[in-house]
Amino acid sequence: MAEDKSADTNGDLAALLAEVRSFTTCQHAMREELRERARSEETRLDVLIKAFSNDDPRGHREYHDALIAAAQQRVKIRQAVIEKSLTGLIWVGVVWVAYAIWQAFRHALGLN
Repeated sequence: MAEDKSADTNGDLAALLAEVRSFTTCQHAMREELRERARSEETRLDVLIKAFSNDDPRGHREYHDALIAAAQQRVKIRQAVIEKSLTGLIWVGVVWVAYAIWQAFRHALGLN
């Protein structure tokens, strides 16, 4: 019976040791996977940072902000030109109608 107990204990210890080794192997694999992912992310970050001129993300953003402001200014100018052009066309139409009425009035009075 002592031998059976010793064999059971040895079997349990062997199973426990096998499980610990399995966990250790799994941990090593996970550690390597995490290191590989960290290297991959560092590479991606380096590529992203180098995409900016002079490695300057703030300057890059300010450049784009300036481009956006210039585009918005062009839109405002275009809208102002359209507005002024329409206003001018309306005035031309009003003056033309007034002139036509004046000519009709002069023709009616025989002042041609």
